[in-house]
Amino acid sequence: MKFFILFISFSFNLHAWTLSSGAITRFPSDTIALNVATNDSCSNAGITHNELLNEAFEAAEQYWNKVPTSRLRFIKGTTKAVDAYSIANQTSGSVKGEILLGCKDEADFNTLGAIAVGGRSITFPDGSISKAWVSIDGSASSTYDSLSKTERLAVLAHEIGHAIGLGHSEQDSLMYFSVVPTREKLSDDDIAAVSWLYPNRSDSFDVLGNCGTIAMVGGGNGPGPFQFILTAMLGLFISLMFSKRPKASLL
Repeated sequence: MKFFILFISFSFNLHAWTLSSGAITRFPSDTIALNVATNDSCSNAGITHNELLNEAFEAAEQYWNKVPTSRLRFIKGTTKAVDAYSIANQTSGSVKGEILLGCKDEADFNTLGAIAVGGRSITFPDGSISKAWVSIDGSASSTYDSLSKTERLAVLAHEIGHAIGLGHSEQDSLMYFSVVPTREKLSDDDIAAVSWLYPNRSDSFDVLGNCGTIAMVGGGNGPGPFQFILTAMLGLFISLMFSKRPKASLL
């Protein structure tokens, strides 16, 4: 019984990442194109559309494309004459299989206290992501242009994380609820998150290492019922195995 209790305690402190909805949502494809919308100006953000495209892909390469235990890979797309995501209207020119980046001149960024936002639309009942976007504050009060390149890459990588279905982490990581703009690589928690949501085929059953404290709601208030039951079952199974081992006899 002692082993069972210790096992539960260890598992619940292994990871603190969350998913960004009440259900598992992911891209149906392993390859995602990063494209940039050009119908909205990025001049207030101090960046051109082509620069945004280059930096978005650089962010994906530096962070997400380096995870060997995840099958997800980002490719550099192109610029498109469509609208960037609007927070106010909740509309986007994004299409299936891409993350559409762009800038939007909206007061909603100030209201949210955000430099950028990332999100996605979901197809039910399978939970596949049909549209995904990252929208940067393109208003006159935008502070995006005051960020260093290192900080911009971290912000873009964080919002791309939301676009692929990840929520905020409670640990110091790229997906921490307050962006850590100086983080230049993923933490173990970030790696566990993307590897769990988009595992390599050979890693699909790595339950113990990647299923620690998955909160199935955005906001991450600790483990939900699914992971509690799963972890409890695993702990009970292992403790039963140990209890059935024959006792050693003295010679």
